[in-house]
Amino acid sequence: MKKIFFFLILLLILFGCTNTNISDTPNGLSELKKGPASDYLVFVPIEDNKAAELLLSEQIDMSLAPLTAEEANKLKDSNINIYTSPSQFFSLSLNPAPSNSEKINPFSSKKVRFALNNLIPKQKMVDELFGRYGSPKDTPLFKESPDYALLKETLAKFDFSYKPSDANKVITEFMEESGAKKVNNKWQFNEKPVEITYLIYAGTGYNDMIEVNDYIASVLEEAGFVVNKVYYDSTNPNPFSKSDAKDLNWNLISSGGIYFGASKYADYAVIEEAPYNKYLMGSREEGNWNFENKELDTIAKKLEDGNYSNEREWKELFKKGMEITFDEAYSVYVITKEQIFAANKKVEGLTVSDFTAIRLLQNLREINIPGKDKLIIGTKETYNKEDPLSYSYLATNIYRMDIKMALMDFGAWSSPRTLEYEPLRWNYEIETAGPNGKLNVPEDAFMWKDDKWALVAKDINATTKIALDLSNYIGTNWQDGEKITWADVLYSLQTGYESVYNKKWNEITQSQEMYLEKYKGYRIDGNKLEIYLDEWSFSNGKIAENEIFSVYPWVLFSAENTLVFEDRNFMYDSSDAKEYKVPAMRLVNQEHIQIVLQKLDEMNFEDYSKFFTIGSKVYATEEEFNNNKAAIKKWAQERNNLIIADGPFSLYSFDENTGTVTLKAVRDNTYPFKKGDWLAQIKSS
Repeated sequence: MKKIFFFLILLLILFGCTNTNISDTPNGLSELKKGPASDYLVFVPIEDNKAAELLLSEQIDMSLAPLTAEEANKLKDSNINIYTSPSQFFSLSLNPAPSNSEKINPFSSKKVRFALNNLIPKQKMVDELFGRYGSPKDTPLFKESPDYALLKETLAKFDFSYKPSDANKVITEFMEESGAKKVNNKWQFNEKPVEITYLIYAGTGYNDMIEVNDYIASVLEEAGFVVNKVYYDSTNPNPFSKSDAKDLNWNLISSGGIYFGASKYADYAVIEEAPYNKYLMGSREEGNWNFENKELDTIAKKLEDGNYSNEREWKELFKKGMEITFDEAYSVYVITKEQIFAANKKVEGLTVSDFTAIRLLQNLREINIPGKDKLIIGTKETYNKEDPLSYSYLATNIYRMDIKMALMDFGAWSSPRTLEYEPLRWNYEIETAGPNGKLNVPEDAFMWKDDKWALVAKDINATTKIALDLSNYIGTNWQDGEKITWADVLYSLQTGYESVYNKKWNEITQSQEMYLEKYKGYRIDGNKLEIYLDEWSFSNGKIAENEIFSVYPWVLFSAENTLVFEDRNFMYDSSDAKEYKVPAMRLVNQEHIQIVLQKLDEMNFEDYSKFFTIGSKVYATEEEFNNNKAAIKKWAQERNNLIIADGPFSLYSFDENTGTVTLKAVRDNTYPFKKGDWLAQIKSS
């Protein structure tokens, strides 16, 4: 039901031509017209160091591709506004598996792992690589984050400063204790150089990731190691993503992220590092090694489940959990990069965040230039050839997340003003007996059990009830004109269970049962979905953030899922595609589209009715099913894609050669928002 994501934490169709010559005639947009402020958003991939030139010549209106310091200097005293935010960071994930008789893994030692903080010249990297636009980073938190202040005493216990002599002393002690010797300034073991395998993400638009990690690799070389750099991207996936960490095929991997939002509460930094979550690469494969830390697991589980009495206790758990992660140094944080964005002064509707500058969901909906019907946005990349692309797999990096935030609506979102998780498309109410009491789960609540929705047993209790108000959702239209119904919601809910309990699905998803154990029942009451669960927090926003989920058009989504999980004709992501030797699903590819449409023709309503049947109530009809199929086929014919979403913009065209993505405003009368509504939500928060 929950995000994952990291970070860090996604279209002319093949064989055709795309018309992106949208006129610049005044749109005369009335504030009463449904949908976003601009009629079209055009995302144009731009080359490195070209943003300033394109902005000044007005070939683009704003740039979400970060500018360099040199480019920013060119824009001084011009018609371009500059915006900065500390929204990108670089870090390392380390393999803590033990050494063996053939290989020494220096990062099996937590002292060596932590010593990387002292070995890497973080400030020097900021100065040399990013023109001083940045700062050293020691934690996963924004320094401006409210929770960062809680860590003042904790951080004082650790020395993160640049002390290469001390770091090399720690490394030397460990290597010599492990039986290694230094010969001609290189460590040797069993008369062979000690080699570190360093996995580095090198996707399009990520030159800074390469620069940072190449720099770190040179530092490790100077420390006496032979560094084997393995570059990977979405087209050539990480070759060791599912290998057993104890086989020592890899030692460290580049990590980091670019924020598109910020959360008021940073306990995710503890939860994600806990070994029970199996974040260590490869550890979710059956039988593979994983590190252990029972104390960290206990604290993280309490934070995740809301097993604390009040905010004061939450703070103590958070501080202790962070202290453990600093001490163990499973991850090492390197630098924060100050991202530089820019927009023409003609652009209206911009809100500026202290955390992400102008990269905001609300901005994509509110930005406009009076007198123009399209707004052109420079970006580092959109979708490369062979990249996966489907509604459930829109955002595999931050630049695709920009597109996703325009195409898709979200039930709730982090406010750029308060950082609280607040209603966006859905409203919510929370009733709780927590932390120590229990609520009765109504007997007409239901759960997915034995391959169907079944009423819960008697005398079932839960800590909390969250009622999701879908009044602005149920009965409105998908972008193909068909109604959003409870069948869409129920099928999307059910896929969470299918991902765990269907063995064929789970071979691919590797979803874990423990994430479903807290749910005790669901109930539909008018336009509200009630969720009963064993979870509590002093913050309603924290509960809502965990429980609001994405909904997909069930007919199309079920056809896609069948092709991926049952037939295995495609995979949703590149790594699985490589493993199963099939293409990644790409629903701007005519051949892939036709296979999905063929699967739709094979579908029978009766085979799927269990997904939206609760007792005697059936939340879909065969007529709706057939209408959905017809609308999907019509969309494919008219749009040359099968990206059918629920947001304020739809996918209008994709130029495979240039990567240009054109989004068209949704002007459907059932859509609940109009220009100004998103700004009003920010101001009222």
